[in-house]
Amino acid sequence: MARIAYETSLFVDDEAWTRQYAWPLITESARFYRNICTKKADGYWHLFVEPGMGQDERGGFNQKDYLCALYSAKYCFQKAVACGLDNSGEYAQILQEGLAFAPLKGEGGFYYSCAGSGPDDFGKQKHPVQLNELAFLPTEEKASPEALKVYDLRYEITKDAKVPYFYGWTLGEFLLAGSRVGDAEGWRKDWDNMLKSDYVDKDFIQVYETSKTFNMTFYNTTNGLIAQSLFNNLICDWYDRLEVGKCFPWTGKVSFKNLYSKLGVKIAGTIENGKAVLQLEAWKDADFMLSNEHITLRKGEIIKRAL
Repeated sequence: MARIAYETSLFVDDEAWTRQYAWPLITESARFYRNICTKKADGYWHLFVEPGMGQDERGGFNQKDYLCALYSAKYCFQKAVACGLDNSGEYAQILQEGLAFAPLKGEGGFYYSCAGSGPDDFGKQKHPVQLNELAFLPTEEKASPEALKVYDLRYEITKDAKVPYFYGWTLGEFLLAGSRVGDAEGWRKDWDNMLKSDYVDKDFIQVYETSKTFNMTFYNTTNGLIAQSLFNNLICDWYDRLEVGKCFPWTGKVSFKNLYSKLGVKIAGTIENGKAVLQLEAWKDADFMLSNEHITLRKGEIIKRAL
């Protein structure tokens, strides 16, 4: 909810609208996580609320420190600080001292899904919630070592993925994570597994809620993840810089137009043989990085670039 509010405000680009509609949602989201956040003897801030359930609904009820909740709390605190809503400074303090990610880190180099899980859960997860920072909440300036590790292990961590068989939005998250990592080879594997696992029909019209659940078609959640993945293969602004063709799994020329970035530009162009030709039009004042170039544009300004 906080991410929807924040990123919508970027596109609306109206301070009065942002104050009236976006800031209250960000404020109350951060307040919720602060109310279930406690600093323990290990020095980290831990989360617990009852009743509670994580993104992976098979990951146990009423557990402490759901990894997905830690990411959500981190994002909400970050945005509260960025929007000037941290009047007491306590969100900044929590971020500095650290939410309880470290206690969830196992010997494999990635985080477990909650304080109640561990090595015994390896290979049993319905959903790879460890990919949260790559797929759902941009909390980091670049992909963390923990996220990259779990991305490499995504088929080992997730139940039946090697069959291949995928539950719910799992394979959609694989695809979107691959786009943001920039792993074209891995993305092609995940894409091919949509057909192999009966995740979609042969014409890629219907997306099933879970592999082979032919009575549960047109699953909007995974459909959205797939659409975001295709978009981010071409244009990715996940890390607050413009990356073009970051995950490019196709041969031949690909053309696109009217792709809007939260960085303030509308993008058209082509990508072929590792080279991109772009036209950038600022739909608001924009200041961002494109490759190694710092670009500043006024609203309505148009520039062209070849990369």
